[in-house]
Amino acid sequence: MNTDLFEELPQVAGSARTGGDSPTPQTPAGSAEDRTSIDYFAKLQAGYKADAERSAKAFREAREKSRAAAQEGIDRAVDHAERDVPGWSEVALAFVKLYATQHRGEKFTGYEIVQASKARVTAPPTDKAWGGPLQRAARAGIIRKVGGVPDPNPERHGSMVPLWEAA
Repeated sequence: MNTDLFEELPQVAGSARTGGDSPTPQTPAGSAEDRTSIDYFAKLQAGYKADAERSAKAFREAREKSRAAAQEGIDRAVDHAERDVPGWSEVALAFVKLYATQHRGEKFTGYEIVQASKARVTAPPTDKAWGGPLQRAARAGIIRKVGGVPDPNPERHGSMVPLWEAA
């Protein structure tokens, strides 16, 4: 640990460094050295706070942009499925309701629903279309998100996906 940095700070009695028991500064109260240290740390703290606020704002903006892009992708996939198989999203939503009913008390991912649907529902052009019916089921209170897990789909390389349960 670099102790040279601490040598520039005013000593406080009662601190571990001085061994005293009262928290009074050893430098004269209101001294120029004391005011300079306080000003320096106030400016440093204000800079950290401004950096944190900028970082938080950038994070929120990036998250919203990412969510909008994801929603756009889901909407495009559902539209494509509807063009190829008219009424597909209603059939898919009905399957999600059935799956949730049959798996009450269990947790599951969208991938598991897609795999279970293969023998019962006409496949959409892309499995990404299932995001629409899953969102609709969540908004309707049929399923609820209870967390996130690595995607069991081997093509997704373990990216995080919602973990659902019947509501």
